[in-house]
Amino acid sequence: MGKTLLIAATCVMPIAAYAMEWERMETRGIVAHTLQGEGARLTLVCDPDNAYEYPQQYLLLEFEQDAVERQVVLESASQKVELSLIADSLLKRIAPPETWAAMLDLISSGAAFTIRTEDQSWNMTPDSQPDHGCTS
Repeated sequence: MGKTLLIAATCVMPIAAYAMEWERMETRGIVAHTLQGEGARLTLVCDPDNAYEYPQQYLLLEFEQDAVERQVVLESASQKVELSLIADSLLKRIAPPETWAAMLDLISSGAAFTIRTEDQSWNMTPDSQPDHGCTS
């Protein structure tokens, strides 16, 4: 009986969300910060020193299945941003300025957020604020 109660108690314990580490990569003036979740990967690419004539600033979301166009919602406890992705990317050059700024603010805050598509969602819990150098 004691073992049964212990097993039952263990099964109903909440699973704590673990903090995800931002992976940083820098090459030829471009800085990329990646946050890997279960089934989704978010990469923010920035050109903090304007190393290129057209600064390279974009958000890339990678899912199990690619899509030519996709609607995505990023949502934290205090913000919600709707993104229209093309090839699972949001380019600063063609994104509405207010959308780019809101997205950048949300993922730069260091707070937990959710990525939602029409039929799936992924919880992202960053361990810190990324030092990316992107501008809004």
